[in-house]
Amino acid sequence: MNLISRSIIATCLSFQIGLAEEQPERPPRSVKELVASLEMAGQKIYSEGLRGKDEISYQQKILANWSGPEINLVLNQLEGDRLGGVHYWKEPLIEQSAYLDEEPECIIVLGFNSVIGTDLDKSHHASGRYSTEMEVRSYYDYLESVIKGWSRRDPKAAWAAINKPNGRLSRSVLLKEYGHHLCKHIFVHLSKVDHEFALAELFKHPDRLYRRSMLKGMSRGLPSGLDWRKFYESIVKTIKEKKWDPIITLRDRILARWMQEDHKAAIAWFHSKVGEAISLMEVEVYDDENPSKPIGVKKDRVSLRFAIRHWLANDKEGATAWLKDHPEMIEEILEKGAWVDPDSLTKGDLREMLVGTLSQQDRNALLLKLVKNKTAGRVLSELNTFPEKPTEEDFAVIKREIAELKVSPAVSAKLLAFREAHPDWSDPIGD
Repeated sequence: MNLISRSIIATCLSFQIGLAEEQPERPPRSVKELVASLEMAGQKIYSEGLRGKDEISYQQKILANWSGPEINLVLNQLEGDRLGGVHYWKEPLIEQSAYLDEEPECIIVLGFNSVIGTDLDKSHHASGRYSTEMEVRSYYDYLESVIKGWSRRDPKAAWAAINKPNGRLSRSVLLKEYGHHLCKHIFVHLSKVDHEFALAELFKHPDRLYRRSMLKGMSRGLPSGLDWRKFYESIVKTIKEKKWDPIITLRDRILARWMQEDHKAAIAWFHSKVGEAISLMEVEVYDDENPSKPIGVKKDRVSLRFAIRHWLANDKEGATAWLKDHPEMIEEILEKGAWVDPDSLTKGDLREMLVGTLSQQDRNALLLKLVKNKTAGRVLSELNTFPEKPTEEDFAVIKREIAELKVSPAVSAKLLAFREAHPDWSDPIGD
């Protein structure tokens, strides 16, 4: 089933439930008007550098007053690849469509089964009637957008749709491989509307991948004022009983939420004897004379840097104030492995953090160290102009970023020289 069927589906459903007799909606705007509004919005997203949560929030604001027929008009055009300039809006439009009414979208998702086949392993071979892996992934992207929109309106129904044996989407072949990825979108909203129900679902679910994804979503939806100590200790109990292993998410996203509300209590618990179930990590020890031969296991304490980055993304003011009193952590959160977070922490945020926490002298010293170690790309954008050489306009972006760091002219020159030498790498190969 392709997207050209969506208008037919919507019309049939409207007739079945008697919507045709309701007060008529305003006539849909023309495709030309709708596309123009998306193009203008896209220009603002680009010019203002909106990313992550800010970008998503702005997209939803733009589409909030679109009707179902208007969404269908543009999606039908996008399916025919007649609106390449706004193809970027495809998934937000599907999400908004499901937010308004999930049923037409569920019919389309279930229709993918006839295209994919029943065996996803076979569907990854581009032969016969089976879809390629890339095509299957595109069908999942569609399903994910549906779940995102539906969950914003009715997360319990969306959860039942994929979790119950007779759920509305339980027959989707896509759930076999991708189902657990959907949980994080549902549980953001589910934990907002009923966190006790969300916790109960978390603890009783039998699948480890589902539980980990559920917890990721809850990290962004659990209410302020939660008894975080009780929450953590209830999870520590499940670890001791070997029920499941949510440790990574508890070390970063969830700990960041507790730190945002009470960093003293959060850090004290994390470093306590009880907290060692979360804060200690087993590391293999190798023979000095034979580096490939493991000789034992030791336990190392996990760095707070992962939690701090999530905290910084969601509470810049609070995290920056804490870092100002703990400058020893600043270089650590820039280390390799402290990746750019899904919470939309950007290099711009990191530059702002450096200015807000360190004196110019200390910033100069730290940034010179990053240049020496070829890791200054952790606070500077990549140019990504390969195979072409970067232009003056490209370097104007880097110069603006260096100016934001408010360092001495000598350090500015070294940062610019670093990016000139390594335009396409955050951390050059061989670092």
